[in-house]
This record gives sequence, structure tokens and C-alpha cells, in this order.
Amino acid sequence: MSMLKIRRRKWLIDNEIQVGLGVRLALCLAAYTALFLAVSLVEPVSTLFSSRADPAALQTARWELHNFLTSTIGPLLIATACMVLHSVLILHRLAGPVLRVRRGLGEIAERDLTGTIKLRKGDLLESVVGRHNEALAVLKRDMSNLAGEVVSADDLLADGAGMDDDVRGRIRTHLDRAAEILGRYRLDPAPSAPIESAPATEMPTGV
Repeated sequence: MSMLKIRRRKWLIDNEIQVGLGVRLALCLAAYTALFLAVSLVEPVSTLFSSRADPAALQTARWELHNFLTSTIGPLLIATACMVLHSVLILHRLAGPVLRVRRGLGEIAERDLTGTIKLRKGDLLESVVGRHNEALAVLKRDMSNLAGEVVSADDLLADGAGMDDDVRGRIRTHLDRAAEILGRYRLDPAPSAPIESAPATEMPTGV
């Protein structure tokens, strides 16, 4: 699987991942930060709002709160901002491959088996994209082999002697239908002519 060295110029690639998942991650980080603050400050804050605290306890609580705000809150906010930025970068590396896999599945749904997925350097989901390309190669190989079997069966049918005309016509009808279905698939990058059955030597009427 080759890696493209071209960097993406568009940051918003997939709203579902970058916006939806990004908002969820930001809310989780905010919740964890609030939980950390609540656990760290529960004792001094409860002391400050207690009506039974003596002046010495209130002074100690104010000192603990001031010390926490001056020594911890700054690094905590910087670390939170760095985590948010890192999440944005990770989601950007995730959204590109997801978009490519989605487009690849759309091409398969349109019977186009030529579009292998190539990732840019640093993108995530390498194993997923690799499995997609392997599955696409297997499907393409099987469709190609099946097309060859249809042609071979059609040749044998054309050369078959002594076969009942009615049976011959029915078999040829099924082969024509199979060839028509196979002809809808694109196996090569360049457009190829659809698979056609060999011309019939004898075609019974009423089939």
C-alpha cells in the first residue's frame, strides 16, 4: 500500500468524525478537568463555605486554594489545550482514510472494482485500508475468473453436438444473462467491452 506524500490542504474533511467526534472528545476532556478540579479543591472550598470553620482553618483553606490556582491551574489548562489540539490532529488523520474507504465502498456498489485506496503519509487505519484493498483484489480476481468460465462454457456449448435444442437454448439463455451481469462490472482502469456470448449456431424458437 503506497503512501502519498502530498499534504491535505482541507482541514474539514468529514463532519461526522471531525465535528461530531471532536465535540464529544472536547466534552470528555472538559468533564475530566472539572472532575480533577472538584476532587482537588473539595476540602478547601468546603471549609470556606462552612459556618463552623475557625479563622485558622479559613486562612489555611485560602492558602491552599491560592497555592493550587497559582501552581496547578496554569499547567492543567495548557495540558488540556495540548490534548484538544492533539485530538484535532488525530481526527484529521482519521477522517481522510474514512472518507476514502466510504468512497471505495461506493465504487464497489457501482460495480467499479478498479479503485484501490492509497493513504497519505501519517494517515491512520492502515490495516483497515489494507484489508479493503485485499478484499477488492480477491473480488476482482474471482469476477475475472468467472468471466473466463462463462466464455469457456459458451464455447463448449457452441461445439457440443447431439445436445437437445431446447436444453441448448436454455443453457445459452442463462449464460447470456451471466455474461450480461459480469459485463456490468469494471475490472480494468480502462473501459472494457462487456463480455458477450459466442454467436449461436442454432437458436430454437419460443425460448
